[in-house]
Amino acid sequence: MDIVYKRSVDNGQTWSLIQILYRGNSSADGFNRVSSVAPVQLEYQQRILVPFCKNNLIVMQTFSDDDGLTFSEPKIVPNVTKSNWKWVGLGPPASLLLKSGSILTPAYYSTYSHDDGLFSTGYVMLNDNNGDIDKWYLGGEFELYTDFPNIFPNENQAVELLPDVNSIFINARSFGTRRIGAYSHDGGRMDNKIKQRICGILGGLSYVSTTDYYNQMNELVGKLLPGHGSCIHIVSVDIFPYVELLNKNQSIEVIDNLLNAVHQLVKSGIDFLLIASNTGHIAAPRIIEYYPNLIFIHISDAVAFAIKEKKLKKIGFLGTKFAMKLDSCVVKRFLEHNLDIVLPRHEDIDRLHQIIIVELNNNIFTNESKQFYISVMQRLYDEQQVEGIILGCTEIPQLVQQNEIPHLPLFDSTQLHVQLAVDYQLGRCDIEQYLPVITAKKD
Repeated sequence: MDIVYKRSVDNGQTWSLIQILYRGNSSADGFNRVSSVAPVQLEYQQRILVPFCKNNLIVMQTFSDDDGLTFSEPKIVPNVTKSNWKWVGLGPPASLLLKSGSILTPAYYSTYSHDDGLFSTGYVMLNDNNGDIDKWYLGGEFELYTDFPNIFPNENQAVELLPDVNSIFINARSFGTRRIGAYSHDGGRMDNKIKQRICGILGGLSYVSTTDYYNQMNELVGKLLPGHGSCIHIVSVDIFPYVELLNKNQSIEVIDNLLNAVHQLVKSGIDFLLIASNTGHIAAPRIIEYYPNLIFIHISDAVAFAIKEKKLKKIGFLGTKFAMKLDSCVVKRFLEHNLDIVLPRHEDIDRLHQIIIVELNNNIFTNESKQFYISVMQRLYDEQQVEGIILGCTEIPQLVQQNEIPHLPLFDSTQLHVQLAVDYQLGRCDIEQYLPVITAKKD
């Protein structure tokens, strides 16, 4: 058995004649074949990397740096098989170049015999060094629950679940009548010892939103890692003096009080920080200045990323009167993302604010308040032609849902903040891509 290929230089309109990449020479025992090809193009090098198997026992690798005109002499890949394996197969049909830059090759092995293939186990090969032949290593394994007899994974294919980083789904054949699926949220390492970053939540602003953050984070972690919960440390402050000081425009005292709460979280050993409140981000610049090495996940960054993914720009913003200002910390951060932020009419702002402070912060949700919020959103749509609305108070999503104003996209700041926090907590994203361009360059 040989490995052959064709080339096209016109986007698949025409193809060359079959060319031999590697020939499986005959041997004395008649068993000397090559198979299980899993190529991948390394875009940053313009290299075509071709891992494959010889005799279903040895993994080899060749590459081309001239668009497949010529290939290097194949070499044996070390460290990716074990001595007790009787059969090895890659893919097919392809390896993956992950968003992280790592290369992942789906594979399977059997300890039974190279002709039978029963009792096989799926696994992946990984390379974090541009395909350097000496830098391959074994990733995680996957197999099926034993209550399905004679169902063992063999040939399989992997895809990366973008935009997440390091989220992989593998779909495998089996010797039975079922297919086998496996997920990995750590780039194929499938480490049974879950490594979570510890999240610090500055809460109490209000207790309703803090509870919502806690519940949503645990539910999402449990969905991604069944049986697990989110590692969270919470410091909850008293909202009464916080609102009193804001009403008196004593922002310095507000920021100092919130920073003191952050000191407690940092002492507890957190790895990153959230403020479970849009208005509470008044303290964000001071916190970032005081703790420059602490990962601070800004609520506006999470929301702005979702808005830009939908290719929208002119967006309405609803929140407390402290946040509904073009110079507020949350709105200024949106402007750094080059979004056009539109605020409600001046006469609407006070009532929007009072509903949050008097009702939503105390877990009171009325239909009258719901209808007022929807009417304000509709005015922003009719009069200002906004393309969406930011629910810039963490309690508003509990008052108004998307199906109640379906023609206008609503951006739930709590849900988007939680999603980004959990993605970072589990190592599923690069936080740098969410920052404003100016901030990212400065850092």
